Amino acid sequence: MTIKYNPNTCAQCGVCSGNCPLFTDLKLFSPRIAVYGTSIGYTISKDFLKQCLTCAACYTNCPMQINLPEAVREERAGLKEDPFCFAHKGFFHFLDKIMVSNKIWPRLKIWLPSGYKTSENNDIGYFIGCLPYLDIFFKDIGFDGKKIVQDALSILNKLGIEPVLLRTKCCGHDAFWRGEYQIFENLAKQNIEMIKASGVKKIITTCAECYRTLKIDYEKFDFNIEVLFISEFLEKHFPNLRFKPSEIKIGYHDSCRLGRHLNVYDSPREIIKAIAGTNFTEIMRRRENSLCCGVSAWMNCDENSKLIRTQKINDARKAKVESLIVPCPKCNIHLNCLLSEEAMKNTNLKVQDLTSFISSHFEGLR
Repeated sequence: MTIKYNPNTCAQCGVCSGNCPLFTDLKLFSPRIAVYGTSIGYTISKDFLKQCLTCAACYTNCPMQINLPEAVREERAGLKEDPFCFAHKGFFHFLDKIMVSNKIWPRLKIWLPSGYKTSENNDIGYFIGCLPYLDIFFKDIGFDGKKIVQDALSILNKLGIEPVLLRTKCCGHDAFWRGEYQIFENLAKQNIEMIKASGVKKIITTCAECYRTLKIDYEKFDFNIEVLFISEFLEKHFPNLRFKPSEIKIGYHDSCRLGRHLNVYDSPREIIKAIAGTNFTEIMRRRENSLCCGVSAWMNCDENSKLIRTQKINDARKAKVESLIVPCPKCNIHLNCLLSEEAMKNTNLKVQDLTSFISSHFEGLR
């Protein structure tokens, strides 16, 4: 393994298992046992590699800082799997492979309505990732990736910013976490070349997974352009932002990549509180202890992940929130997928993207 993973430092305290949703909620697998196995020469089991959410709940709470999610990611590189075992018949797995071709580039503005201002020459660029492609599968459950892009542009335009709409491909997050490093490297290098050619000095993202990938995983390719999540960017403009208040009770879901992977907890809350005021309420499992949405890189969308999503929705319902705000398009999809089922039709809860929520209340500068 190329990462710093030393299972021999494990104290066998079980804190990792006590925080893993696959163990605490489902009793499926124990991170403690997985780490112990590798310390005596065994590899991590194939089932664990497929089911692990890489949510970092184990690593975040580990007193010895044993990075099991990174070990899982590296060992996945040895998995030989039929891609049709992935969710949605492997569509997004194949999409990554198709995007690797340097002859295929997105035509971004064909789906961008008039009225949004972008530029070919600006220090600020907007990385949209796969948002438009996700609509192919998930429009029927209320997900609208193109609207998230439009809402981000609306926010930036109200700030007087006409960003460069970066003509990039998938960031490669899912390929990276599936252990498909050649696909990831090809996507990363093509994106970096395009970004550098654009001349931007700062990149804004509205996807927690894109944010993590550009900020951490692109570093190995000599990529040193500043990357900000949209809430971090807006936080820099406080207190000059003007919002229309929300009248409903709002909760917030800390996604794994934005939260435990990058320690971004406060900036989304500051924006939400500026909008919702006393109508903002915390759900039970939050910040470092937030419950994952239950799916990782389209590898394990099954009945087990459904049970984890149900727990997340139940946490929100117990807090009596009417709208749960999420910073990750995948969390948005997975939670709305559950809410679209017949058994959940009477659930008085809406799951909404953070960028779209901000845009619907943002009125501009004071």
